[in-house]
Parts: sequence; C-alpha cells; structure tokens
Amino acid sequence: MTTTTRTAHRPRRRPGRRAGVLAAIAATLLLIVLGPTTGTRAQWHFEATTTTPSAAMDNLSLDVRPATTALTAAVTNSASATTVLWAPTALTASVDGSPISSTALIGTTISYATATTGSCAGRPAHWIATGSDLRIVSATATPGDRTTLEPGQSAQLCLSVTAGDDLRAVYGGRSLTLTTSLDSVAAAPATWTSPVTTWTTVFQVPAAELTPPVLGSCAVVTPNEKAVRITWTWEGAADGWDILQWNGSIWAPIAKEPDPSGNHPAVPATKKLPGDRRTAVIRPGEEARAGDVKVRLFVGSGFVDSTRVFTFTSWNPNNEKVACTGVAPAPATVAAAPTPVEVLTETAVSAPSPAATSPTPSASAAPAPATTDTAAPAAPAPSTPGPAATAAPTATATAAAATDTTTPPATEGK
Repeated sequence: MTTTTRTAHRPRRRPGRRAGVLAAIAATLLLIVLGPTTGTRAQWHFEATTTTPSAAMDNLSLDVRPATTALTAAVTNSASATTVLWAPTALTASVDGSPISSTALIGTTISYATATTGSCAGRPAHWIATGSDLRIVSATATPGDRTTLEPGQSAQLCLSVTAGDDLRAVYGGRSLTLTTSLDSVAAAPATWTSPVTTWTTVFQVPAAELTPPVLGSCAVVTPNEKAVRITWTWEGAADGWDILQWNGSIWAPIAKEPDPSGNHPAVPATKKLPGDRRTAVIRPGEEARAGDVKVRLFVGSGFVDSTRVFTFTSWNPNNEKVACTGVAPAPATVAAAPTPVEVLTETAVSAPSPAATSPTPSASAAPAPATTDTAAPAAPAPSTPGPAATAAPTATATAAAATDTTTPPATEGK
C-alpha cells in the first residue's frame, strides 16, 4: 500500500514589505533619539550670543550764572558725558516790571557775543535781537546757529545794548531789566533737549539830552492877588518838577500849591511836583522878594532848567501882593546842583482851580526878543553869582534850608 504524505507549503514573503517595515522602525528610533526631552512641542531652536553697550543716561542742563562784569554771564554744560549745542532763544525787556513800549526800541541794537576762552567783551556779535518782539536770530547767515560746549565746559555770554534816541527819550536814566532764555540740544546722534533756563540782568538807559521846558502863562490869583498860577510845556515823560526863585544870591526851591492863608502849602519847598504836572500856583511875593522864577525838569538822575524866567512886580510889599510882568531870558549865573527833594504823588497835590486873572496882562508863551524884555530885572552883580539855568547834575547839592530863610507871610486882610 502506497502511503502518500502531504507537505504543507508556507507562502513566500515579499522582500519589499520587509524593507518598508524596517524603514518605519528606523524612523521611529531616530525620532526618539532626536526629540526634545523637556516635554515641549518645539522640535528645533537657535541660540546666539553677542555683546551690547550699556544704556546711556545723562542729565542735560545749562547752568547760567551772572559774572562779575556787567551784562555778562557764565554758561556751563552740566552734563557729565554729553556735548551740547546751546544758544539764547528769547528776550524780554521791562521797566519797573512792565514791558517797555515796542516803539521805544526803534533804533536800539541788542546783541550777544560768546567766548569759550577769555573774555567775550569786544567779540563780534553771535546773535542779535530784532523787531519789537525782540526775536533772537543768528548774526551770521547760519539759521538756528548754536555754539558747542563739551561736558563740564563753560563759556562767557556778553549782552550789548546800544540805546537809540527813542529809548533814551522815553526811559532815559531808568533801569531796563533784560531777561534772556537759553536752551541746549545734545550733539548728534542723541536728540535730547535741555530745559529752558533764564538769565536776568539790568541795563542803565543813558539819559537823553534834555530839552528845557518852555514857559507859558502867568496869571494872578484873585481876590487877594498874592498867588499866581504859572504854566509851562514839555514833551516827554518827566519824573518831577520844581519851581525855583532867585533870592538875591542863589536859585532856591519855593513852596507850591499854597492854601488860602499861605502858611500850609500842599507841596513844600523840600518836595517836587509829580511828573505829569505842567502848572503850579506859587506866592512869589513872600518876604517882599518878588524875584524871578524858573521851572526845573527832572528825568532820571538828570535835570534841566527853563532858559527863561517869569518876572514879577511887588506892588504892595507889605501884603506880598504881586503882578506878573513878563517872561525874560534867565540871567547867566554860576552853576549849582538841584536841591535833593522828594516827588509827591499827584493825589497829594490839591491845586486850586484857576481863577479870573487880574487886570494885569499875563505873560505870553512865545519867547520875546532880548531887546523887548524891558521888564526883566538887572542881572545880579558878579560879586554875588547864583546858579545857572543849565546846571550840571554832578555839582554839589545845596540844601534848601540853608538858602531860604523865609518868615511866615503876613496874614490875609492886611
């Protein structure tokens, strides 16, 4: 018997399938090896190291301090490491706290010079202030011109003022307060700007050449005819007025604005009339003097007298009654300084209202030719010279008390 044995045949595996399985296993192992161990989902990162400078910090400011020389300041860059470019940027001008009139600046030149070594006096102008608003611009053709200061470095700043005629006429003899604003910017590439700082200085405006006041009218005050009202004219801002009378040896200040009795004047001889006055009441016949009278103008520290005088006649010396006789040229006399006196405010003066004039004609305001001034008294003898009408303000002052020995006038009704 023949026995047949069957052998089971296994199917042959394909080589390509085996290679795919092996590739998948290898990729899985590679991902495990290269994958992050921190649990994040990021798979890649980049890292680089570089050196950077520390952040720059500085205090940008200008320190401006007045120097010992007038109209000069020291400007210092207070920054510790920053170079700055600085300049004056604005200017204001005032007198007694009030801005000056813009028209008064016509013809006036204000400029600035600077120097980092030595004095800036006499240096060419670097900036100028122009126009009624005093706008500061470069004195050269460079717009926005600034000058350089290294950290901790100082420079001198000089202010120069050339007063024009209008400034001298309006504010002559007064103190002009000038306030300059300055700032600085950091040199490139920085763009910092310093806070604005100010420098205040004072300029003494020279007094203008004063023109004498022009005498006007003279009218006797009735009914007692002991007082007269005089007037004068003068264009400009006066600081005060005084009335002086020739007492035989000098020109001495006299009382102004007397009361009816004449014993209590509103403005005594030691005080001046306020600057806005152009009229006054006086008693020229006290002590039977009836001497010539002139008007003195005060502006700042200067003064000037009228070149003509009022003349009078004492027709009743016992009662001090006078008549106005004319206006005559002031006699040539020796110079003397004005008596130091105080200016009264207008509210302290109560001038009587003009009254009707006496029949005696008042003097004309127009200057009369010298040949027609027949009413003028003779000039004092050379042996007893008096002060000149155009006295210099630098002469020694003479106190009124030492020159005027008036006694109380006669009472009314005599």
